[in-house]
Amino acid sequence: MTNDKRFYTYAYLRVDGTPYYIGKGCGRRAYKKHGRLPVPPKNRILILKKNLTQQEALRHEVYMVAIFGRKDLSTGCLLNMTNGGDGTSSRIWTPEQREHLSKKHKGMKINIATRRKMSKAKLGAVVTEETREKMSEAGRGRTQHPEWAEQSQQRCRTHNEKCRGASWWVQESGKTTLAHECPGEEWQRGRVWKKV
Repeated sequence: MTNDKRFYTYAYLRVDGTPYYIGKGCGRRAYKKHGRLPVPPKNRILILKKNLTQQEALRHEVYMVAIFGRKDLSTGCLLNMTNGGDGTSSRIWTPEQREHLSKKHKGMKINIATRRKMSKAKLGAVVTEETREKMSEAGRGRTQHPEWAEQSQQRCRTHNEKCRGASWWVQESGKTTLAHECPGEEWQRGRVWKKV
């Protein structure tokens, strides 16, 4: 388990101020939907303890769940389904779970507004030399699955045959296409529009 102090514990509060869920997380975890329970407005999310290691956060979560008690066990007011301390930050997924998640996310479309937010969030991010080296090391020696390699090569062959002898054509708007003959009067040869 990691020892960096980026974890915290939090509580979701009801309108009357009583807690209905105790959790542990890092980053924006407390403010994002991550389970069956609704996330309350920000003014009803209480950060209990900050700057904890993962172990400290798990222990504090267990302690707070024990203090307030669980509704399902008739010991208190919380909707937690466990006693805490079972966070998934270092979880190791089984092959079956990986396969299930893969199928679930395949074909998922991300709308343009979300893409822009994701892009903006990564702008200015600095990747350290150490991280670059780790990424490089992780990819070293990897080979493509033979079936994917064959599909990739087949796509390249098809593309090459289709494009052989073709030229680029451009419109004044900047739109380009690859074709064997001029697509129309508003097109001219090349990739950049030249005023005649």
